[in-house]
Amino acid sequence: MDANLPLKLPTEIWVEILASGGLTYYDFKRVARVSKTFQAIYEVHSTSAAFWGKANMVLCLQLPRFDGVLFRATPTELDPHTKVSLHPVISNHTEVTHSERTIYVSPNILYLDRGKRSGLFTLSCANEFITYPPIKFLSFDYLVDSGLYDLDVFAGTMEIRTGITVKDFWKKIRALFIAEERLSMAPGAALMCVTMCKMD
Repeated sequence: MDANLPLKLPTEIWVEILASGGLTYYDFKRVARVSKTFQAIYEVHSTSAAFWGKANMVLCLQLPRFDGVLFRATPTELDPHTKVSLHPVISNHTEVTHSERTIYVSPNILYLDRGKRSGLFTLSCANEFITYPPIKFLSFDYLVDSGLYDLDVFAGTMEIRTGITVKDFWKKIRALFIAEERLSMAPGAALMCVTMCKMD
């Protein structure tokens, strides 16, 4: 029996198998390396119907089911009570903690990435959305420990109607922490509080 026979199943069947497997974001990343078929399933999603052509339109319509776990779903109108999942490359970062609608980022992230060409700017996930469902608006605040009390200082907002990506988020965070240094705040004194609000 051909040991590779299971990999020769029709793509439509593999779509069903992968969709029912409860795979995580990183599981899909690993699966995509197994074969060209899996790589195609991973790469092709709801915005690339033209790639498949009319003959495979049914298959293409099945593929958006992976867009959520891969953080590339098209932004839609969100209910304020919708549960929002944070991209694992952010939620698993050692300098990031988060709750349901709030992200806390340590200024140490600035010093860890400084002088490096690698990082979230160049990762393959840079153009994936920071949440699922995708969000379009974030509010930023410095949480400054003065030694006597915590001071909440408004830092700005970000609104991108097409959805905020990992790269968008990280560029904003870095810019705000650099601005904090220029404002002569003590390095490491301010935690960045990012609130997911103004949900459509």
